[in-house]
This record gives sequence, C-alpha cells and structure tokens, in this order.
Amino acid sequence: MPQRMLSPLGHGYNNIAITSQCYSRISDLPGLLKGYVLGVMTFLSLRVLLFSPNTRQRVDADCRVPDDSSERRVDVSRFNHIVGRGHATFHLFKQSEEASMKDRVRKTRVLCYVPTGPKNFNSRVPSVKQTWADHCDIFLFVTGEEHPEIQSVGLNVTEGWGALTAKTMAAFRYIFKNHYNDADWFIKADDDSFLVVENLKYFLATKDTNSPIFFGHHFKVHVDQGYFGGGAGYVLSKEALRRVGEVKYNVCREQGGAEDLEMGNCMQKLGVPPGVSLDAYNRSRFHTYKTEMHVSGAYPMWLIQYDKYGLDQGVGRISDYAITFHYMKPRDIYEMDFFLYKFRPHGIKIQHRPM
Repeated sequence: MPQRMLSPLGHGYNNIAITSQCYSRISDLPGLLKGYVLGVMTFLSLRVLLFSPNTRQRVDADCRVPDDSSERRVDVSRFNHIVGRGHATFHLFKQSEEASMKDRVRKTRVLCYVPTGPKNFNSRVPSVKQTWADHCDIFLFVTGEEHPEIQSVGLNVTEGWGALTAKTMAAFRYIFKNHYNDADWFIKADDDSFLVVENLKYFLATKDTNSPIFFGHHFKVHVDQGYFGGGAGYVLSKEALRRVGEVKYNVCREQGGAEDLEMGNCMQKLGVPPGVSLDAYNRSRFHTYKTEMHVSGAYPMWLIQYDKYGLDQGVGRISDYAITFHYMKPRDIYEMDFFLYKFRPHGIKIQHRPM
C-alpha cells in the first residue's frame, strides 16, 4: 500500500511517490477520463520531481520513500509509459469530443425561408437558389401568391415592404403547421443575404431547441429586451416557433410597421428572450451589412446607435464562424459562395479559434 500521493503543499515536496501503483485509486473511473487524469497527474508529478530544487528524495518502486536522505538521481524512464499513455488517451479524448460535436452538427436540422417578390425573380432569387439555399435541410421561398416558376409558397398576402410583417407572421404560421417536425431550428433571411448554413448549425448544435429562444444581430432600441435586425436574419427554436404559430391574432401585430421590430415585440409578449449570438471572443456572427462594411467599419450612424454590443471595425471583430451578411448583390453572393466552397490555397491549413 503506497504511503501517500503527490502532495504539492508539503514542505519541500517531501515524501513524493509517483509510480503506477499510486494510480490504483482512480482505476474505477471511465476509460477516457481515467487516461486524462493519469496524464495530468503524471505531468504534475514529473514537474515537481525534475524542477523542484528541494526534491532530494529517490522514488522507490513500491511508492515508499527510503529512510536515508542522501541525494540520488531520479530515474524517470520508469514513468515514460505512464506519460505516453496519458498523452495518447488525452488525444483520443479530444478526437472523441470532436467526433461528438461533428455528429451533433450533422444531426441539427435547419429550415430556411426567404421572403421575396416578382421583381427579384430574375436577380436575387437565382443567386440564392444556386448558392446557399441547397445547404439548408429545407428551403422555402415565400411570396404573396404562389409562383410555380420559383416553387414558392403562396401566403395570400400583399407584396411589398409595407406588407412584410403580414408575410412574416403568415410564413411562420405556415411553417409551424406544415414543417414543425421537419426541422429543429427555423431561420428567416432576406433574398439579398448570404447564409453560411454550416456555421449556423455549428452554433446551434449546443443550444436547446425546446427552450423559448431566438438569435440574430441584436438591436437594443424600441423593445425592452431588444430585437434582431431582419436583414441579418433571425432563427427561432422549436418552442419559439410553436408560440408564434399558436398565438391568437390579437396578441401580436399582424400588419404594418417594421417587420423585425414587430417580431421583436411579439417575442417579448410571448416570453421568448433573445439569445447571445456572439462567439467566445465576443465577435459577431450575424451581420446587418455586407462584409466590406464590417471590415472597414464605415457604419451608418443608425446602426452604431442600435447595436447592443458596440460595433468595432476589422476582421478581428468578425467571428471565424460568421453566419450571415446582408445587403449582398447577386454578384456578391456568387463571389462569397466561390471563395467559401470552391477556392482553396494549396498547402495551407487554416487554424480557427474556438467559437
């Protein structure tokens, strides 16, 4: 029976015992966790043995410190197999964690819908349909009336910007009635937006769709809890969609006003809070303008006043896993699609920081 384990708080780090017998107490831990703990404990133990000036004790094979206090060289070769095992298991643990995340992303289902009108059928509609639309699990164009030429869903509402609130409420009710069980998350984006669906799924993979919540570019004005700008897109959880789909007609505004603002008011009335859409480094994911404006920082004053978190310029403020950009012309959308999914610099592996 070993006398004691590593005791970094002891005076002079005396009576240190670091052989494989000392790790028997953690043998009941799960395999990956046990290997990780072994690796960390061994690293700390060797650090004390090799670098502490007060360490003058030889570690005996049976985990006992000999009675004599003479200086002896510590043979660390006996610990190499433990260090190697810990590092290898930690590597396997990391691989398993990454594989688990990839599986969650793969299983995250997203329905994307885009409101549009006849004037954009030959310009914006093709650019969206031929690029990012195919990356959604379900994609819908919604229009005032049905248009088979673009396979749109007709909502029996008036076309035009002034009717966008009516179109939005009708669209979410239609989706709730017909596609509630076909997806986990439901995003509205404009026909002049670019949506990186893979990054959206990556962001949502760790979120609970059964909780009432929605995400987007957070504006801090007009609504107590704020609201999300329509151009940058906003995504609803299943519970948020259910509340919108089942709400009575006299609770939320059905026509007129600014669509995104009215949706924000509706969400507040329904008890759906806005989620934080920034990444781990407080960088933006949803963007109200196109890439060049967020890089240069030449923002209009209204956006600076509206933005909840403050707008800083430069690529360092844009998340490596950005999700949307708005006010994109068709050529901008085609260019973005090319550089994201087709262009590759040979021999260069890009390292992304965590989200």
